Amino acid sequence: MSSSEEEPIDPPPYESDDEASREEKSREEKSREEKSQEQLSQERADKIVNALLQGTNVFLSGPGGTGKSYLLKNIYLQLIERGCVAYKTGSTGISAESIGGMTLHSWAGVMLGDKTAETYYLSIHDKNKKALNRWKNTNVLIIDEISMIGGNFFQMLSNLGKLMRKNKAPFGGITILICGDVCQLPPVKDKYFFQTEVYEELNFKPFRLTHPWRFQNDIEFFYLLSRVRIGFQTADDIQLLRTRMDAYYREVYNKKYEPDEIRPTRMFSKRIDVTEMNLAELRKLPGNTYQYVCTDSLTKKNKGSTAVLSTFQDVMEKNVPSEVLLKVGAQVMLTWNLDVEGGLCNGSRGVVLECLDDCALVRFRNGREQYIVPNVWKFETEDECFNRCQIPLMLAWSNTIHRSQSATLDFVVVDLGTSIFSDNMAYVALSRCRSLDGVYIVNLLPEKIKCDPVALEFENELVELEKNTVW
Repeated sequence: MSSSEEEPIDPPPYESDDEASREEKSREEKSREEKSQEQLSQERADKIVNALLQGTNVFLSGPGGTGKSYLLKNIYLQLIERGCVAYKTGSTGISAESIGGMTLHSWAGVMLGDKTAETYYLSIHDKNKKALNRWKNTNVLIIDEISMIGGNFFQMLSNLGKLMRKNKAPFGGITILICGDVCQLPPVKDKYFFQTEVYEELNFKPFRLTHPWRFQNDIEFFYLLSRVRIGFQTADDIQLLRTRMDAYYREVYNKKYEPDEIRPTRMFSKRIDVTEMNLAELRKLPGNTYQYVCTDSLTKKNKGSTAVLSTFQDVMEKNVPSEVLLKVGAQVMLTWNLDVEGGLCNGSRGVVLECLDDCALVRFRNGREQYIVPNVWKFETEDECFNRCQIPLMLAWSNTIHRSQSATLDFVVVDLGTSIFSDNMAYVALSRCRSLDGVYIVNLLPEKIKCDPVALEFENELVELEKNTVW
């Protein structure tokens, strides 16, 4: 064993007070690490941007935690600096917010995305000049969390682009940068995006990330996740995961939490289980329940608009609930990037210390206490502007695996037993944390940890293609 791999030796007593210097060294190492990521990201962004500006479509892939979102932001900034009209979009509101963009549906002006390209072409031309201008003027379209974009929807958007831009090329000639991991959650009730004709037509140039930036403090966990991701976990991996079952029953199951203590979030595969647990835990708390009801408004800019308020409300409800119930002691999660540099971002966990009529005081896991006031979410078309004003908090005793896909969480409780009903779901649940110490497992059935064979075959093909690609 090399000296760098040896177990650390305890210092002699006269050196034990040198904790400050060790902390300083740790900060210096972290600073070097961040500079290294920034420098590497810059170099990679240069290559990808040059390709995009030459009209090459790019597929940025890699496991969770390898810096895809970080690199996307860098690429976008370079494109803008070089005079390119580019947009950042995500398959969900959460993924869009994590990269500072908008949903792909909003960018395209297609609301639910359940109609034909021809129908949307007419409605956008008649009622949505902003979406029309985006379609006509965009040079590069960035799509994050591509795995959750259904193939039929992906094909429809390409057909719509052809109509909007009067150009027979895929997406009407817009250069496309897709980003994601096909070994994560698949689209709901649809085929994969890579099973479409337009995917073949776009002829993506692959760029794969592999460095585990998120897992710097637990590299072995990253290697375990890399095997779980493709369903090739070993007996040792399963044994290690079982230690987290032991940890759950030892450290969490019977623990008596203090009223203001932050608990790990329980991950469920079904939304109904999340709702039931959150409301049950809320009822257990003493004191009054505070009901925060949203304020919605729909402004019609054109007298001929036939828009109905309820249509916009249905779309918004998926990401911003019309009602939030809170009590002092409630476990909550922030649903807005309030102060990213200060550690208050979408996904930050906390506990409610005080409820007022129009806000709530929350102590977050980083120790910061903050009054959380209502935020305004906006959905705008050429003829209408819909606003929802709501407190950006959600109950967080539990959450769905699906909703957490774009998030990095501090600590979670997951059930890897009969509740797992979809391939890739176990991997997504496990990979939300930076270290194995943040994962507690309630139940574990090894046969539930698997990768969709269709996605795995595509992933293997993508890896081989990337190996033979010159950048």
